[in-house]
Amino acid sequence: MKRFTIFSLFFVCLIIFLTACSALSPYYSSKKAIENGDVVVSEGEIYNIDRLDKFIDSINRGEKTKVQIDKYNTKNNPAMYIIEFDGKLLSYSFARPSNDDSKDILAGVNAEIIKASREENEDGINYYLIDNGGFKTCIFTMPK
Repeated sequence: MKRFTIFSLFFVCLIIFLTACSALSPYYSSKKAIENGDVVVSEGEIYNIDRLDKFIDSINRGEKTKVQIDKYNTKNNPAMYIIEFDGKLLSYSFARPSNDDSKDILAGVNAEIIKASREENEDGINYYLIDNGGFKTCIFTMPK
């Protein structure tokens, strides 16, 4: 009876673990991301860059806004960057599913953002967020 209880407990824990892992790393194809309006970098191409331009403009008007940037590797696994602005505070989160031979990474940062900008140089266009101390953080670079 004791052996059955230990086995049952192990089995339940295994099911919970597998369910949690699949919830953290669902497959999200680049095609689906493009259809959803995400800014997507895949196979050397950039899709929906206009969403990033609208995001920058909304920040500068002090409007609530959100953008998701998905960068796909050669195995078509995404690194997902989700940036939300509530009119004053910027929330940034990052997720990389584990099916790219690494551990799941979930990170989050909050910062007070006062402005956003696009700056063009010889290499391309850089998209920046600027905090109340004047510190610029590049969130995306679009090569020429």
